[in-house]
Amino acid sequence: MAARNLVILYGSQTGTATDVAKRIRKQARLRRFNTTLKAMNDFSLEELKQTPLIVFVCSTTGQGDPPDNMAKFWRFMLRRRELPAGSLSHLKFAVLGLGDSSYMEFNFAAKRLNRRLLGTGATSIQEIGYADDQHELGIDGVAEPWIAQLMDNLMVNYPLPEGEGMLSDEGLPITSFRIDVLTETSENCSNAETAEKTDDDPPFYARILSNERVTALDHTQDVRFIKFDTADCTFKYEPGDVLVVLPENLPAVVDELLMLLELDGERKIRLFVNDEDVALPDSKVLRNPCTVREAATKFWDFQAVPRRSFFELLVHFATDERERERLKEFASAAGTDDLYGYCFRPKRTALEVLQDFSDTAKKIPIAYLFDLFAAIKPRSFSIASSPKYHPGEMHILVAVVCYKTKLKRPRTGVCSTWLAALPAASIIPIWVRKGTMKFDKVEDRPVVMVGPGTGVAPFRSFIFDRVAEGVGHSILFFGCRERTKDFHFETEWQALQDKGLLKFEPAFSREQEEKVYVQDVMKRSAGKVFNWIYEQGGAFYVAGNSKQMPTGVMNALKRILQEEGGMSGDEAAEEVKKMQSEGRYQTETWG
Repeated sequence: MAARNLVILYGSQTGTATDVAKRIRKQARLRRFNTTLKAMNDFSLEELKQTPLIVFVCSTTGQGDPPDNMAKFWRFMLRRRELPAGSLSHLKFAVLGLGDSSYMEFNFAAKRLNRRLLGTGATSIQEIGYADDQHELGIDGVAEPWIAQLMDNLMVNYPLPEGEGMLSDEGLPITSFRIDVLTETSENCSNAETAEKTDDDPPFYARILSNERVTALDHTQDVRFIKFDTADCTFKYEPGDVLVVLPENLPAVVDELLMLLELDGERKIRLFVNDEDVALPDSKVLRNPCTVREAATKFWDFQAVPRRSFFELLVHFATDERERERLKEFASAAGTDDLYGYCFRPKRTALEVLQDFSDTAKKIPIAYLFDLFAAIKPRSFSIASSPKYHPGEMHILVAVVCYKTKLKRPRTGVCSTWLAALPAASIIPIWVRKGTMKFDKVEDRPVVMVGPGTGVAPFRSFIFDRVAEGVGHSILFFGCRERTKDFHFETEWQALQDKGLLKFEPAFSREQEEKVYVQDVMKRSAGKVFNWIYEQGGAFYVAGNSKQMPTGVMNALKRILQEEGGMSGDEAAEEVKKMQSEGRYQTETWG
């Protein structure tokens, strides 16, 4: 009988793929598989050559790039000398990609990984899965049935030994961490476990120079222009890079949670590893020991919309019959429609769910809160400053998320709301990462940029970098609602245009009866766009909301190629594909 050892490897930029990999591990353990869970970068080439069964879960970043904790693994996967055809013929595998179909490089990292594994002679035991954040159930719409099918396939290929059955999932699962609640006398004990300290990724503690609202007070959207003092920062950045922050829950919502759970926020706790596949929280994020309030502020993401696994765990603590039956329904596959209507569609948060199940909420042991809530994920913002033009500073443009659903309380963004509330002189840890945009460094090559709303941020960085070098040949198409409401950096663009360093074309969608968008104003400069992009081989960049704008802009460019260059529709489409392959057509979009 084949050995029942399963390795689960994940590549995750924000933690979502890690969460899904843990769900696969849980289901495999119920079927008595011996499981190993690791980030791909922590898995060596030698291990790969010897492992018979692996499930890969990965997201995609940037222009179809692998996540940071998969990048090293992917590099050695590309070594054809060490992994020639047939070198992994012993390996059976499955790949689940997590992505967002509003991006052109949808699940590209997973597709490439799947292709490469097949090219080495490995055998796929299941068709690759393409989980899509645009699905009405989010990634779970594809991930859950894919995982269910995977378990069926595993049981067919690796049946249980005779006389053994599946483990029951009725029992309470083990916690990731064992927790000691500290007493006055034990607070200073020195035998606490600590996360392994590394200097690979130290943050820079940046002071906020200013945090200004740059939209009109009567405008529906609050947008913040935040400047950081980075004079002493050792990070180097360039246009296209992103600034990464790790947000915190605001004190008011932390108080709500602690009151609901009937927890003393000042109580100190010490964490110990209880599951060999789980590491302690990074000490840069959460110290150990810490107070319950610190965990609720810095680590527990209780303002996120919970997944089905949240309900699967929560039901274990329900003693009230009504609450227990309802939780069981939400946790079951048969309750998918009810769960969608209750949780996913209105974007009900974990905190709000617990408020609806208040009797159960009071009975959750502290240790299980680290499993019930995902860890708060880092957020990235395009850097809007130029290292050459704005030395010693980094700037970001932040749209504060706030919208209504059928629920009474407005939905707000954890990170944007936290950032908006930070006063000048606040100090927060920041990191710099390579962004999805790789700007052309050929200084005399013309550039066309399309950046409505906060999508203009990376272009401000790039434009001012070119200005610092005395380079023009730039067109910026910017879109907003009204000139007096949300016209970001108006005076800067006008000044650069007056100096001949920028051609600037704004689109105001709400200033006239017929809405006008960036793709509409591109027509005004069709001749110049065609000359710069096609005849001079210039670059074309798009940044902003991922809904309809990127498709509209691409179609507008194709029309320009047809009308100005006499191309057919197919020829224009092929020209855009060629630009993409050459890195001359790039997008950075978000939902």
